Amino acid sequence: MLPLLLVASRIDLSMPRLRWAFYAYYPLHLAALWLIRIPMSKAGYLFF
Repeated sequence: MLPLLLVASRIDLSMPRLRWAFYAYYPLHLAALWLIRIPMSKAGYLFF
């Protein structure tokens, strides 16, 4: 595990930062959680 961390720290990857991606991801993942909650609450799981 430690050798893998050392090797990974030496690799330089340039990744573009898409600031707008967070603004799309956040509401979409909340909607997905809400949609998953509906059938689970009908199956007897309690949500507060």
